[in-house]
Amino acid sequence: MSSGVCLLSVSLCKAQGSVHTVAGTLGPFSPTWFHTRLDVVLDAGCKVNKSAVAYLIEDEGLAVAAVPVTDGLYSELSSLRYFQEKREKFCYVVPIKPNSTYIIRSSYWYGNYDGTNTPPKFNFAIDSTRISVIDISQLADEPQHAEVIYRTKGTATNISYCLFQDSTSKGTPFISSLVFRQVPDLSYSYSRRLGGNFMILLERLNYGGYAVIRYPDDAFDRLWTPWVEPPTLTTISIVTPVFDSGYFIKPVSEVMQTAITSPTLSLVKLPVNYSTHGLDSISATLYCYIAELDASANATSRSFRLELGGTDGAMLFNPYNDTGGAFISSVWGTAEYLISSDTVVSLIPEPGSIFPPLLNALEIYLNLPDAVAGTNELDGQHQYCSLFCAFV
Repeated sequence: MSSGVCLLSVSLCKAQGSVHTVAGTLGPFSPTWFHTRLDVVLDAGCKVNKSAVAYLIEDEGLAVAAVPVTDGLYSELSSLRYFQEKREKFCYVVPIKPNSTYIIRSSYWYGNYDGTNTPPKFNFAIDSTRISVIDISQLADEPQHAEVIYRTKGTATNISYCLFQDSTSKGTPFISSLVFRQVPDLSYSYSRRLGGNFMILLERLNYGGYAVIRYPDDAFDRLWTPWVEPPTLTTISIVTPVFDSGYFIKPVSEVMQTAITSPTLSLVKLPVNYSTHGLDSISATLYCYIAELDASANATSRSFRLELGGTDGAMLFNPYNDTGGAFISSVWGTAEYLISSDTVVSLIPEPGSIFPPLLNALEIYLNLPDAVAGTNELDGQHQYCSLFCAFV
């Protein structure tokens, strides 16, 4: 991070008492800082690229710890804030734009910061809607991320992001990083069409990739996770850039340069691998990313059907024809699709196809209806916050 800091005289959180503002050079870790990436309030004099803005919020009176991070991809996880107070909820109140679409991601890197080797389990909510459980014991040696795409209400001016405990929780809640990134309204348009405002990320897979891809390769700072193919499948990887044909969802060239396929002209089956926790099925939204990666391809060389297990019908794809050539991205989405524990995505070659099916990337979101608006202002009463933007 550069030492250049542009101070915004904006209070991020509802405060009890005075709001403190601090300027100066920020080191890699200071015990009074909680690092977060927010894409809000960009009109207060900071001369920076909107897609490269990081905000820092300062809380007084809350416990912090340093955590060793060896992967530079997640340098923002080198500190965390933990909450030992006996409170119902611990909330950050973040200013937002009404009737807008945000990617909201919280990250958790335990790193045995407390020396007890007892990873905690707790919950998080946005406003008054319970979103998910954070169970650090499942992957205690790796960072965990919880991500939501949220369409804000027409009259909303802020969002409360809250950690809380219930009867199944254990240990002390904590958080390492919090991201609010506004994206174009049409980029994830299904969140506007659903009955509720939330889409909870289940999977964002980069087929054929070998490393996590995020900002600056992805202007939205999405985390694209590589998927390790089984022995029955193979991958395609090219160095030729793959162009975005104008989709608001912004396919990433580095993600689209790889794909999963079959070594022969045969069926490709990709499991969803999701536990429905005793339910028959859960409503989900899917985005499939497809691009022709073979320079020798033509209008008849690759065509296939994409079937989603348990649904009627299938989508027919010809990547070359769909985009007008090779090395051009296409995105297909479906909303309110029901997934279950045995759901698979099937790619079936069409008669006459020369090349086998392929899929470059896949996003799956669980659809969650909004509950009720707002959260109790007292949930954030011990937070004293100020807002900065810094060049990264």
